[in-house]
Amino acid sequence: MMYIRKYQPADVLDIQRIYQVCFSGPPWNQEVTAEEAELRWQEHSSKEGFTCFVAVHDHQIVGAAWFNVISRNELTKERGHALANFATSINLTPKFIWIRETIVDPAFQGQGIASRLKEKVVQEVKEHFVPPIMLLTRMRDDNTNIVHINEKLGFKRTGIKVKSKATPDLLHEYWHLVLNKC
Repeated sequence: MMYIRKYQPADVLDIQRIYQVCFSGPPWNQEVTAEEAELRWQEHSSKEGFTCFVAVHDHQIVGAAWFNVISRNELTKERGHALANFATSINLTPKFIWIRETIVDPAFQGQGIASRLKEKVVQEVKEHFVPPIMLLTRMRDDNTNIVHINEKLGFKRTGIKVKSKATPDLLHEYWHLVLNKC
């Protein structure tokens, strides 16, 4: 049986392992070391409003998704003026939600786990943040599974694209979803 729950500190090594495996394989092919996965996790988990959910199957963590709160100034520093201006133009709140990652162990991909994790993130934001709030994320078009999940949840393309650091021939596009409270 598979279920989704909030992250607990004891989950960190499993999440880092899945992160390393996911980003070292297709479509990312970044050859992420355990040390790099740990550094990225530390960076993400130290951000304001960090919230993480894990997918558990037979007492084993098989996936995770996390987000944080980001101000317009932080968004500008991290992602550039174009995205910050876009976000502010359609959502006047001073803060946004940045969905950092949705990862699933390759042995468990294709079973709807990423969809359930992303749905849980959207549900959490709807329940705990003052509306309207904008969720932001970025995706590569060749990562068709996550593109499909985000389309199903109502995310829209911003039209703002940036080159992939790992694969400069590929572009990442920023996506957004404006939520209203249930």
